[in-house]
Amino acid sequence: MNKELNAIVANIQDEGMLVVINKGAASGVKEGMRYLIYNKGEEIKDPETNASLGILEIVCGKGVVIHVQEKMATVKSCEKEASVSKVLRPKWPLRVFDPFEQTEETSVKAKPFDGARKGSFARCL
Repeated sequence: MNKELNAIVANIQDEGMLVVINKGAASGVKEGMRYLIYNKGEEIKDPETNASLGILEIVCGKGVVIHVQEKMATVKSCEKEASVSKVLRPKWPLRVFDPFEQTEETSVKAKPFDGARKGSFARCL
């Protein structure tokens, strides 16, 4: 994608579910664009040649632009996480001595950006 669309996280909203980036309509950002939010880690070197392989990107998550203003845009996390919980449910037909059975229930919810902060990087995908 166009490197001119890469941005910096300027603000975090909604308990990490939304980030505001410092690029908007004036830079060509449009609703529906996808971004990778990340922090920079350490420089990694090739163990054989000792040549630099670059700076490690620590991924916070991926998101989609949901709102664009002139100089900023709001990116919403588009990743999901599943959790499994044990639930007691009535057996059918109902029994006097053993009226419940334990079942597993899976729920899927949106996952916030993990570790995103002001100054994190946003690369247009």
